[in-house]
Amino acid sequence: FTIGSIGGSTVRNITFRDSYLHKSYKGIYLKFRDFRFDKWDDANRSGLIEDVLFENLTMESPEQWAIWIGPAQQAIANNPCHADPCSLCWPLFPMSVCNAVEGSKFRNITLRNIVINNPKASPGVLMGDDGNVIEGMVFEDVVVTQGPPLSARTDRKDIFPGLRQPIDDPGMRQLVLALMV
Repeated sequence: FTIGSIGGSTVRNITFRDSYLHKSYKGIYLKFRDFRFDKWDDANRSGLIEDVLFENLTMESPEQWAIWIGPAQQAIANNPCHADPCSLCWPLFPMSVCNAVEGSKFRNITLRNIVINNPKASPGVLMGDDGNVIEGMVFEDVVVTQGPPLSARTDRKDIFPGLRQPIDDPGMRQLVLALMV
């Protein structure tokens, strides 16, 4: 689930709910690009991501960080280790850097009922400073586990209660009838 790369703009009132991510690269990824040099927007030199809810999410074996809230980890130049604003090589290579984006702000971000099983890297990165402010960050019942895949020890109907209900899709009924003819 990604919000960004946000430049000098505002994104608000987003909800991600009731989902299962199997081997995602980054599970929750909120990011700002370095917008100080945007040629198309001389007026706005601040960015805001606010009022975002992640609820009832399960991540199985995320390939990198399960949670990343900070600068965009990307390479614009031919060198993948070039920080723009955060190097793809960070923190694996000692000379790589990850720069927070000045003028960016995360506000009222809630992670509720999140299960992260078998992350390949650290469960998360939160990067803020005086110029890259994080306000109102809430972690409620966020759990990191190691062990067998969750699907091997949990009935999918417990993860996705909606599977207990039949799906009534008139279009699907018409397709099935057409296939039977």
